[in-house]
Amino acid sequence: MSVGSERRWYVVYTKPAKEAYAIMHLGRKRIRVFCPWIREHYWKKGRVEKRLRPLFPGYIFVHIVLDEEYYKVKWTPGVKRLISFGGRPIPLKDEIVDFMKGVVNREGVVSREKLKKGCKVRVKSGPFKDLIGIIENEVSPAGRVKILMELVNYSARVELPEVLLEAVKD
Repeated sequence: MSVGSERRWYVVYTKPAKEAYAIMHLGRKRIRVFCPWIREHYWKKGRVEKRLRPLFPGYIFVHIVLDEEYYKVKWTPGVKRLISFGGRPIPLKDEIVDFMKGVVNREGVVSREKLKKGCKVRVKSGPFKDLIGIIENEVSPAGRVKILMELVNYSARVELPEVLLEAVKD
């Protein structure tokens, strides 16, 4: 069985700010789509406003059989192209999409409820993997969090992406 005859996840590059438009049209073609969103807080006229924006602006994920559905996706309004290497779209590992699905709620929005100021967290990966710290501030619109970490007789403040953290039960 060739790679193109299996249902796999692929990355689609959309036209600027057309993620929702492309998702709508792909849905009409019965193409399964995943696009994680992030709730952003910003100041407007002296008050905090909220809006949703894609976690990966300009990119969405489609679950397709490449040999059968490539042109359905390619010619969808709002889509520029599938991310390719050497002229052939590259499938993602299912684990990558499964991980991203694990950090979003039912509406597809990156869940931040678990990470509040004062919450104890563990770093899941990277150079600080398995270290424990305490959140010092709310999650920024860019999805970053300041953590106070206790390191061998020294307290250090580090700023990390929210997706690298998980809440720790006391």
